[in-house]
Amino acid sequence: MKSCPLAFAALVACALAGCGGGSDAGRSTTAPHVAAPVEIQLQEQSASGEVGTATLTAASGKTKVVIDLVSHAANDQPAHIHRATCTDLDATPAYPLNDVVGGKSTTVVAASLTSLLAKHYAINVHRSAKKLNEYVVCGNIGRNEAPAQTYTTDEEGGDY
Repeated sequence: MKSCPLAFAALVACALAGCGGGSDAGRSTTAPHVAAPVEIQLQEQSASGEVGTATLTAASGKTKVVIDLVSHAANDQPAHIHRATCTDLDATPAYPLNDVVGGKSTTVVAASLTSLLAKHYAINVHRSAKKLNEYVVCGNIGRNEAPAQTYTTDEEGGDY
């Protein structure tokens, strides 16, 4: 039978792909190849009244980030991907995102989706360019958990 070697190779490949018991010992800790879009929940911060999603899609070794907020802001809102999580953001942005305007933003960042999912990163949106210290929403990449609420001592002002 000429098809036996091919069938055997396919069987071995399938068996290897499905191997592994209940233990994580010996398994790779890197994120798997990701083809499907990943939706991140952006949770309200600083009593902003804003919530939404960020959809991350693999794009030829880069990542397309689409932010969609329920927002009442009349001004542009700066957005970034930061290292760490929403509860402990690194103050220096890892990747800038296009400002959120009318609740929407689309950016392609020079990082693969797999690399973003392999480490701790978070997406946050600021109240305005004047109030960068106030975050209005945040979402942990790859963890999809609600961040801790943060409140600032700065008054709301007239940026909305």
